[in-house]
Amino acid sequence: MHGGLFGRAAESSLVLNMLDSVGVQGDTLLFTGAVGVGKTALLELAACEAEERGFRVLRVIGAQFESELVFSGLHQLLYPIVSYVEGLAEPHRRVLRHALVMDEGEPSDRFAVSVAVLAALAAAADDRPLLVLVDDEIWIDQDSAEVLAFCARRISGHRIVVVSAARQAASGPLTTAVLRRHQLSPIADEAAETLLQHVHPDLAPRVRAKVVAAADGNPLLLRELPAALTPGQREGIVDLPRFLSSAMRMEPIFVDRILRLPGPTRWAMLLHAFVGEESVAELVASQRGQDFVNALRPAVEGNLMHAEAGWFEFLHPLVKAAVVQLASKDECRRAHAMLAQAAHSEERRTWHRAEAAERPDEEVAVALVRIGDRAARQGGTAAAAEAFLRAAELSPANAERSRLCAKAARWYWRCGQLDRAYALMRRAREVGDADTPSSFEVAVSVYYSCWRSGALDTAHRLLVRFVDEADGRPEQREYALDLLIGLGQCGGRADLWREFDSLLRRQEIELPRMLRMAYEALSNPARAAEEVRERLAEDYAEASSDAGLQLALECGRIAVAIDALSDYRDQLERLADRHSSDDAQVRVMTACSLLSFDYLGCGQWAEAETVGLRGLELAEANAFVMLACQFRAQLAVLAALRGGVDEALALSDEVLAWAEPRGLGIPCGLALWARTLVALAKGDDEQAYVEATRICAPGVVPTASLPALWSSFDLVEAAVRMGRVEEARAHAAAVKDAGIDTISPRTRLLVTGSAALTANEREALKLFEEALAVEGAHRWPFARARVHLAYGVRLRRGKHAANARLHLRTAEELFVRLGAEPWAAMAQAELRLAGETQAMSGHAKLSHTTLTPQEERIARLAASGLTNKQIAARLGLSARTVGAHLYKIFPKLGVATRAGLSNALSALSDGAPR
Repeated sequence: MHGGLFGRAAESSLVLNMLDSVGVQGDTLLFTGAVGVGKTALLELAACEAEERGFRVLRVIGAQFESELVFSGLHQLLYPIVSYVEGLAEPHRRVLRHALVMDEGEPSDRFAVSVAVLAALAAAADDRPLLVLVDDEIWIDQDSAEVLAFCARRISGHRIVVVSAARQAASGPLTTAVLRRHQLSPIADEAAETLLQHVHPDLAPRVRAKVVAAADGNPLLLRELPAALTPGQREGIVDLPRFLSSAMRMEPIFVDRILRLPGPTRWAMLLHAFVGEESVAELVASQRGQDFVNALRPAVEGNLMHAEAGWFEFLHPLVKAAVVQLASKDECRRAHAMLAQAAHSEERRTWHRAEAAERPDEEVAVALVRIGDRAARQGGTAAAAEAFLRAAELSPANAERSRLCAKAARWYWRCGQLDRAYALMRRAREVGDADTPSSFEVAVSVYYSCWRSGALDTAHRLLVRFVDEADGRPEQREYALDLLIGLGQCGGRADLWREFDSLLRRQEIELPRMLRMAYEALSNPARAAEEVRERLAEDYAEASSDAGLQLALECGRIAVAIDALSDYRDQLERLADRHSSDDAQVRVMTACSLLSFDYLGCGQWAEAETVGLRGLELAEANAFVMLACQFRAQLAVLAALRGGVDEALALSDEVLAWAEPRGLGIPCGLALWARTLVALAKGDDEQAYVEATRICAPGVVPTASLPALWSSFDLVEAAVRMGRVEEARAHAAAVKDAGIDTISPRTRLLVTGSAALTANEREALKLFEEALAVEGAHRWPFARARVHLAYGVRLRRGKHAANARLHLRTAEELFVRLGAEPWAAMAQAELRLAGETQAMSGHAKLSHTTLTPQEERIARLAASGLTNKQIAARLGLSARTVGAHLYKIFPKLGVATRAGLSNALSALSDGAPR
């Protein structure tokens, strides 16, 4: 026995070591295991040991009813250290006072709340080390869980220890954020017998053996199974009941004991089950407090509840579950009605009234809508969805019930819950007053389902029909127009935008400012790129900080078309850094996609891979098949740039097989661009030309297709290599005439470079110089390296070897730095043809390489096969920091993939300077 726990010596030592080393750095630990295996007992051990060491102990314990209350878990965490909240800098203090409903004011985004909570914990830890205990995360409100996960990933350097417990199959922000976890196995038979002898010494040996076998190493079962036995059964005189089997459910252990309790005790336990610990104080204060306390005493004496300093808690969550299950529906409603009278906060009072309602109640429904709107403003997407859904259930009018079902569906969709969103739209159709569903409900339902089915054209057609019918409320029409713009962006096809333009003209629709900018930039980015860029910047600068994340996302989907994503990168990174269990998963996935495009263009390929893989994982987990297809296409382009031929071709094959029959222009265009790059790097000019012309025909510029714009230089180069100079010249002229060069420095670089490829020698040299002199083009290193390479080749063939070498060396250096291995090899081959005797090969580059000790550790761990997340856990870093280090390491070692690290590091070990 260690610290009162039987069979848990290793786990107890793990906890003690964490507490003893907190002066060095913060730490996190998650205990997982089956119900009753001892997770909560280990948390209590940690609390006792921590208090003896002078720690301040903070607890966050999930309660089923409070799971719908925004930041209710956060209130538990911060209430004991509220004095530190008051001592924070004004921005942090204001954010937390609003989140805890201590002040009125504009809502803050969850990132701001998370940063402020971390600041409060750090301030408290400066005085005394902190132990944060988290139990039953499944019942902690989603918003608080996200904040806890954020803090848990950033406590390094603070005297903070986080120990949490979760059921074996549980999944949540915190359970996944905590990198160090320990699975609790059943205790050994020897420890089980010792525990049983300690708590039930009167059991006959034969009975003890049967209990040990039935409990199967579960400490709670070992304690509770004998309590249900009669004296004769305990002595082995009477046969044991059949429920002593390893397959039994644990709730029946408590049922008989609960049923034997007095009626007032069971009623008091039911009231307690429906409130959180903080609300018990309200209950005691307002509902004949002493009677309530006295009523619970038999439950304490029956070892079903604990009591300490006026506080009561259930022995185990299963006791609470059994109490609720044994109560009738009428008893549950009466309990909630009583709790509504006792509740001090409007939100708790409203939710209790909602649970107490037997029939539709318009007043409660309206109050729930207010709660949902407030949760939405605070960033509580899941809480908003639940409130709108319950409001729909309580609305007496069919039309209002239908409207609220559709509103709840929209928020569940933002949570990434496609099935639930689709089901709610179906319910909205079913409960509407009309005999047939409205075209809005049908269209939005199909839109939600198209993210899984890829039926983009059907969703587009139905949404257009809805707007054409001039049906529905103004907010429904605006939402439909927003969805149509999103479908146009995913489709990347001119016919979708022509239909949208025609719709605007037919209905004489004046789009709101943000939708107007999205339409202009996405349908034809050359039309007003500079104007849109300036208007976006103005709106973003004038917006409040609280609107930053959502506005950055809205700006980002526009900025991707005009190469302005970097202007919003900080906010997009904050969104993408949210945990995969974030309730606003659609926003996280969208941010990952946008960042992947930005990193790809700006040469931060390791980070592009990180966010791309994360986005793909989220999309697959949530069955967003269409978005997953786009992530694969983005990763295919990245693999092609790095020289991962097999990966690029496999990914592009998968994308084209699914997306091409469905008319998804963007993922198809990206996949074909990847194949074009692979062929160009291999010197297969014919195949490169074939793939490039599948994106768009020579001389045709589909301005709505971003891959067509980004790959225009590749099509021209492939055509020139094939001797199709007239076709190349026609395409170079077409992109120029379409104004593509006005979009951004990157497009100006590529358009001018394309013209140089097709010009005569004298004009070509002038155009190459003009292209490389484009202001701001340095932000696009791969595009710039391609132009340097093409210029160097042209100079070499024109017998200007010395000048050729200058551009070829620059190209090679850029390619090596990026990790674009096949392109670096092409530059090196051209350098040799130009008379360079020492081309900068990957190993030659090592002679100039300096890896820091940290970089070398990360490189060797990566070479051994560890993922970024595993490396981060081992070195106490974040996965994003590891990715940033690898981004620097790859070009230093002259490699593009992890597979090349081993050989490069071997060269270092053989004596190459570091």
